[in-house]
Amino acid sequence: MIRLIILLLIFSMPKISHAVDSGNTAANFLKINVGARAIAMGGAYTGISDDISAVYWNPGGLGRLQRKEIFLMHNEWLQDVRHDCLIMGMPTKYGVFALSSNLFSIDSDNSWKARDAVYGIGWGYNLSKLSLGINLKSISEQIASKKGNCIGADMGILYNFLPWLKMGVSCQNIGQELKIIKEGYRLPFTVRVGETFILPKLLLSLDTSFQVDNEPVYAVGIEYTLTKYIALRYGWKSQDEGLGSLYDLAEGTSFGIGVKLPLGNIDYAYLPCGLLGEAQQVSLCLRFNQIKKRQINNTIDSMTVLRFDELESFTQKARLRPPLVNTPMPTQPREEAVTETDSSGKGSIEPQQETGTYTAKIIEEKASIYTEPKGDSPIIAAVAAGTMVTVLDRSMKWYYKVQLSDGRIGWVSYLYVEP
Repeated sequence: MIRLIILLLIFSMPKISHAVDSGNTAANFLKINVGARAIAMGGAYTGISDDISAVYWNPGGLGRLQRKEIFLMHNEWLQDVRHDCLIMGMPTKYGVFALSSNLFSIDSDNSWKARDAVYGIGWGYNLSKLSLGINLKSISEQIASKKGNCIGADMGILYNFLPWLKMGVSCQNIGQELKIIKEGYRLPFTVRVGETFILPKLLLSLDTSFQVDNEPVYAVGIEYTLTKYIALRYGWKSQDEGLGSLYDLAEGTSFGIGVKLPLGNIDYAYLPCGLLGEAQQVSLCLRFNQIKKRQINNTIDSMTVLRFDELESFTQKARLRPPLVNTPMPTQPREEAVTETDSSGKGSIEPQQETGTYTAKIIEEKASIYTEPKGDSPIIAAVAAGTMVTVLDRSMKWYYKVQLSDGRIGWVSYLYVEP
């Protein structure tokens, strides 16, 4: 059913785009993209949306955030345009909530000024393969002494068709007209459709944007993971008439690099714009681990467990589970299976092996299953507490390789698997 809905949306997009008469729109600063990673990939980000900047590209990606995130961005655009953005995200048991601030400014020598701002509050929720979200926003535009305000919204979905294929659909700038003095102007309503192909060390993303006042815009983005800490990016975007002559002189290409930090990543994008010069953007995304409470057995009500997904410096004891707070470490190996029976019929016990397979239970609500043994890799599925999985490999330091009941294989944090 989900696939049918998405396919119907895709094939109906051109009709939607041309069903609305073209005309002037206001608040065209809403078309300026957010995030150096996304811009370096040509804006082909609707099907990726795996960080807090999803609040701009596709709110459906918000539901997949696993940790608190703070996103900071500064963009030195053309013609002395400055663009600054701040987004904060907080996962809760009711979904992921986000607050955002998007500011644009132009200062000229003759005291002519422009101030545009977008303030938003977003929410996203993950339903295993499908995640959905919405972002409500207050929009204001000021040109010299003329001002206008209105309320708008974005909404979107993100769906995992296969472990290596994701698709996203988002509708942006839904809302009332922006009134300046007594005149009302439509917002630049846009529908985005994106697909992402997840390959070894490579992300390939395709995007199509259907705008109410322009022809469709196509984008292609590539991200290559050079090392564990460095990613190289390239993007191409077709002509976007909604931004005037900017891309008439440019070839639509963009470049960038990303560097992984202990608490997140920093990204840089370079956008050549022909005779108009160039645009550069830097963004920083910080991720914070959390302290969680969880239920373990009937004899222990709750205990605090520190999450060690990325902070490897906390311990050098590879493949050993850190002790739980106020709980002594077991002195005997866990009994897994009876391998032989002696004359008394009681049998002898063989301790669990690092590479042996066994069935275990997930003890964390909405535990994420990743394609690789690292927390920022693409998510295959989010499983509920009580789900039974087959543990295939425990040789990695922080993750177990598991197989789900439907045959999919991925990696999960060892803290989420029953000891």
